[in-house]
Amino acid sequence: MYAASTVTLEEHDHVYREAFLALTACGLGDLLLREGRADAALTEFRRASRLVKEYPRMLGRQRVLARTLQGWVRSMPRRAKLYMHASR
Repeated sequence: MYAASTVTLEEHDHVYREAFLALTACGLGDLLLREGRADAALTEFRRASRLVKEYPRMLGRQRVLARTLQGWVRSMPRRAKLYMHASR
């Protein structure tokens, strides 16, 4: 679903395209976190963050940025826990 959404959004020019692409990346990141895939989730949140930085005039930018940062913070402790467990 998220992959199809991304493809569709990238094909169309719309005023909310970048915001929707970033929110799609956040949604995928949330899903990956629930599956326990913190590294992959962090990649998606970084993608969303990059979009926010690349499009400073993005509509809804502050909301998207807040959503991105929330996901980023939620993925970091899980990622750290995985590395701590792997190093034992």
